[in-house]
Amino acid sequence: MADTDGIKARYFISPVIIFVGAALSTIGVITNHWTSGTGLNNNNVTYGLWKVCGDNGHCDPIPAQYVTSELLACRGFLVFGTVACAISIIMILVYPCFPRRGDSENKLFPILSAAFGVVADVSSLAGLAVWASVKDFIPIGQTTLGFSFIVCGFAEMIILLGSLVGFKSIFYHQCGYRRRYIVIVDEG
Repeated sequence: MADTDGIKARYFISPVIIFVGAALSTIGVITNHWTSGTGLNNNNVTYGLWKVCGDNGHCDPIPAQYVTSELLACRGFLVFGTVACAISIIMILVYPCFPRRGDSENKLFPILSAAFGVVADVSSLAGLAVWASVKDFIPIGQTTLGFSFIVCGFAEMIILLGSLVGFKSIFYHQCGYRRRYIVIVDEG
């Protein structure tokens, strides 16, 4: 069994924040309220990354003629961002399983966890930017960004915060930025 006495609580703050962001990002990606607008018969229509929903709550897949390369890029960026968040969380959860000897700590998993958080954030922000720029790919009239888009945007801010907290924790406390100096005074 691994020696867990040397594990610092600060290594788990970042993954908890990233987990909250990943949960919100997942909710945003799977829900169908990315954009709202008026349909052909003046009924309200909401659409997400994969489905178009009408007033009656009935959702259909986005027709093939409206699946553009921009929509595919948006889907890819957002799904990759969510997967990178999951990898970040898994990496930090397996961190306690690795033994430590004395005062040395294996910093690879916390560093990679924070790095995957940054990769997830950049990827998801790219997906949000693509969606915001081409949200009118389905001709339904005037559109507005919806709840799912806002949730994903908020999630990405949380993921970025978690990653920055992780990097600060790793480098500020462990890599010599807070060095202790011993002053020797010669009284002779």
